[in-house]
Amino acid sequence: MLLVGLVGFVSAKFSNTSSDGYNHDVELYLNPGWNLVLWFDASTQISEDSEIQLKDIKAQWLFVPEKNKYFQSYPDKTDLNAYILGASEKSRQSLMFSSAWIYVEKQGKLKFSRSDVPKYNHISLIQGWNFLILTPDMLGKSLNQVGGNCRIEKAYSWNNYKLNENGFWEALDLDNKLEMKLAPVEDAGLGLIVKITEDCSLGVSSVTPPSIPPEGQNNQVILGRKCTTNSDCPTQYTDWSCTNKTEAIRYVSYYSCNQEKGTCGSSPGGAEKKSCPNGCNNGVCN
Repeated sequence: MLLVGLVGFVSAKFSNTSSDGYNHDVELYLNPGWNLVLWFDASTQISEDSEIQLKDIKAQWLFVPEKNKYFQSYPDKTDLNAYILGASEKSRQSLMFSSAWIYVEKQGKLKFSRSDVPKYNHISLIQGWNFLILTPDMLGKSLNQVGGNCRIEKAYSWNNYKLNENGFWEALDLDNKLEMKLAPVEDAGLGLIVKITEDCSLGVSSVTPPSIPPEGQNNQVILGRKCTTNSDCPTQYTDWSCTNKTEAIRYVSYYSCNQEKGTCGSSPGGAEKKSCPNGCNNGVCN
């Protein structure tokens, strides 16, 4: 399993699902020290019945990939507010899906509400490190599956579930399914980080449909062209396109000269494939 044991202490209730995201009533059982969880506004969103209150939180930091730096979210969020004010809609949407560091000074349950968390396939990522969360629509899929056209180089979760021990990073297998070991499948809210090789979008496939049949070089129609030999009826190729992240394909149309008619006729076509071990983008191997 990808997240063995770690998510047993995360309890997030997802209700009133909308087409573009989830409303969250979140319950997280935290140990003292640094925890990586769904970002929230510590100043305004903690529930009254939460065991951990604002006075128990020492700091909260949010990583902004666009700037490749941390912004403090609590107690002083002046710089973060200034960034958000000038950020693009796409950048703000990505922050809504982000996990953040929170330092708590006691063990207990943290409860808060968020009503603006988008689904993962609405999120764009920036080259380098990105902080994400685990949501129900990601369960049962591997990181490579939810990655869309993103080439994930590496991924880690933060392990802080042993009391009185320092937290540490755990490397995640990109091909293992995201699953819960000790909690119901509705539970989520865990933070994880991924390193991306280039700007991309989660859940958006890089696979493109085949090109339309070629009409010949310089847009000349081969079928029906007058001919005397097969050399008058050249083979035609579509542009290369990606069938998946590691393979490209182009389609071939063959023609031959019908000596009786003196025109080019079509022959059975085919396809050529090439391996792209470093990734495929718009039909080009990286």
